Formats: sequence, C-alpha cells, structure tokens
Amino acid sequence: MNDYLIVESERQGNCIIHKVASGGVNPDIFKWAAIRAGLSWPSPNSPGFYILIGEEYLEESRYGSKSRGKLQVFAEKNYQSLFLDGLFKALTDDCALYHCGKIYTDLPMEEDDNGEASLYREYAYLNHIPLGRLEEAPYSDNFALGVSLIKRWQENGLLVLPEDSLVRRELKILTKEDLADKPEIRFPAINALRFVISAFEKFKPSSGTFRPKRNIHARS
Repeated sequence: MNDYLIVESERQGNCIIHKVASGGVNPDIFKWAAIRAGLSWPSPNSPGFYILIGEEYLEESRYGSKSRGKLQVFAEKNYQSLFLDGLFKALTDDCALYHCGKIYTDLPMEEDDNGEASLYREYAYLNHIPLGRLEEAPYSDNFALGVSLIKRWQENGLLVLPEDSLVRRELKILTKEDLADKPEIRFPAINALRFVISAFEKFKPSSGTFRPKRNIHARS
C-alpha cells in the first residue's frame, strides 16, 4: 500500500481510525474493526516473515448482521537475519504506525529465557512499546487447516493479496505434496498469513451496535 500514507492512527471505541494523506487539506478517514499481525520466526533453515492485516469496520445492522469486513494487507516483511533486533524494530514500528494490538504466532509451551518470544517481550518492555502483544495463534500446529481458511476468505471475496506480495507468490506454487514436507519452514509467508487469518476466523472483532432512535412523545 505505497499510496496509503498514514498521518495519524488511534483507537476510538470499537474501531481503529486511520487518517491518511489525501493530497488535499484534510486527510481521508478509514475505520478498521481490528488490525492484527502474523509472525513466522526466523530459523537457520528459513527466513522470518510478518504480515499486518486490518479488517474493515462495519456498523452492525438493526438485525444483528453477521457479515464480515474485507481484509486489507498493510505491511509485510521478509527477514533473512537470525539477529532479531532488526526484525523486532521493523515489526514494532509497523505495529505503532498502524495501531496493531496483537501479533499471532506459534509460542512454545515451556519457553527458556533465550527463546524468541522472551527476547521480543524483553525488547518491547525495554523500549516501552505498548502495542504488538504476542499471542498464540489458533490452530498453530495445523498448517493445512490454515491454508484452507486462507482460501475460504479469498473465495468469499474478503481477502485480496497485493500482486507483489510474497505470500501471494508462495500460495501460487504450494502443492498438496508440500503440506507433508515441513511447510512452515519452506513457506514462511504462508505460515505468518495463516496465523493471522486463523485469528480473524476464531476471534471476531467487536462491531458497532445499532441503536434505534427513540421517539419521545409528550403525554397529553
């Protein structure tokens, strides 16, 4: 989204407000129900990758509409180095810019003090970073289910990936046979995307509540 130049972002009630440079005097206003990230950790055999996605904010109808907003990709980054400070800086910069509250990834059940998640939390604490909290992604051990959810959101017209997106390229070459051969290592972009899509699938963001106007009649 090279033309999506944020000048301010903030949470207001149930939505996140982006003020985006429009070329005019006043910025354009965009509302998002939630902005979340998916993170695939780097390893000796695979680069790291993260992707930030927002769900369009929809006012709830008077009948309690269950429709979902379209997903918008804001940022993605492929990270080759095993030195994590650069990854943490880029990720937290994007979380602050877009007001991303949660990062979904695979978290170990019992983590030692030198694990990636512990190092990230230490980095966020030392740098006083309030946004971008790490969360365990739903179905984190089921790559095939994550791919299925991605395809369903695409087929429903709710997820359109940019033409130049790495995850789009990985999805084009992924085969059924690949799913049996360590796909989380060979396809880090899909791995990150499935984490965040699974979160949108399981945890629906709060929406605006329809409040009918009340007509008050004076008693005679």
